[in-house]
Amino acid sequence: MSTSQPQQLTPQEQELRNQMMQAMIAKMKASTVALQSQQNVNQNLQPVPVPKAKPTLTIDDLNHQIEGLKSNDTGISFERSRDGIKVNGIMYLDPEGEITRVGSNSLTGEFSYLVHTRGNEYVVKYNKAGSGAEAITLAHATIDSRGAKVVTVTGRKLSGNSVIPTSRGFIVARDSSAFNFDPRDGLNSFSAADGYHIARYQNGDVSSTGYILLEKDPETDSVANLMDSFSSLAGSIGIIEDEAFEYLLANIKTGSVVPLNIRTSGKNINVLSECKKKNSIVNECAKSESRESLFEPNGSKNLRHYFWKVYWFNTPEGSYAIAQESGLKKITIINLKTAKKSVAFERALGISGFTTTQTPEGKITVDASLGFSTETIDDAVAFFNKQGV
Repeated sequence: MSTSQPQQLTPQEQELRNQMMQAMIAKMKASTVALQSQQNVNQNLQPVPVPKAKPTLTIDDLNHQIEGLKSNDTGISFERSRDGIKVNGIMYLDPEGEITRVGSNSLTGEFSYLVHTRGNEYVVKYNKAGSGAEAITLAHATIDSRGAKVVTVTGRKLSGNSVIPTSRGFIVARDSSAFNFDPRDGLNSFSAADGYHIARYQNGDVSSTGYILLEKDPETDSVANLMDSFSSLAGSIGIIEDEAFEYLLANIKTGSVVPLNIRTSGKNINVLSECKKKNSIVNECAKSESRESLFEPNGSKNLRHYFWKVYWFNTPEGSYAIAQESGLKKITIINLKTAKKSVAFERALGISGFTTTQTPEGKITVDASLGFSTETIDDAVAFFNKQGV
């Protein structure tokens, strides 16, 4: 294991951070979109059927239900899996269907999730670990390839590309903007920095950390795409120093950004179909489909996907991120308020994978696979502070 002093931002990172912050603030100030117009369908989307759910609650009624959820638990362990979420090591299930996305906060025990009920119909629900109560419905949604239509139980209508649960509510994301619905804080909007859009998958809780992941817009020029693909491959195997900064963690209130040296490549997997058995070992398949997925066909994680390369958490000492940067070479700990980074692990031949979890007390544990061994940092924030911050 190799460690170093917390890193000051390089001139390239600092310049990018300053440019993104200025662009974000200017864009937020210049926005003239009123909240009352949020019911309009994004012009880039084809019409999506509107959920038939009827408003049955006032916002005060909804908040009264939320306040009624009581729990004696002081800290909760949340673990994401392909089938949903584990709460304190026990799989949490919803009787209405499969849980597809989750937003959670270990310090408060709050979590919201998106459950697939049937066809293109979904429900967003909220609960508090240890309450022993049924989850509270926040909204109904229809989601398909054309986009998402959402109607809250209070009657608010929203449209966009995707629905992202948070620990206190949910976000409806469009290409370069998002609407954050929190029953206790109301409805707030956010605009992405120029040249970036809201990442489809978020591996951190936007509500408790205040940060959302942005992804760089794809290149439209074919030559640029070819060069980008070569640079991505060369950087990942160590031929050249990989400097991509194709993802940003952006503060949804201030517009400040933290550049991440992570590339957009690696999101897709190949799924084979129409397979016939050739012999006891080999199958011949007629079709191969490439599609974005967090998991491989065998159920294991697609570790090339950006989702598994950056996690961010709310801790008793503020918001921190753990990221695999510079291709496969480094695991960094990042103070999101200061944007300072400390290298937790570094290996020239690459780090094959890492996992990070948050304990009920709020500590962040990091495990990294270094060749034939696995090394652990039990408290990432304490490790970061010992390096001089």
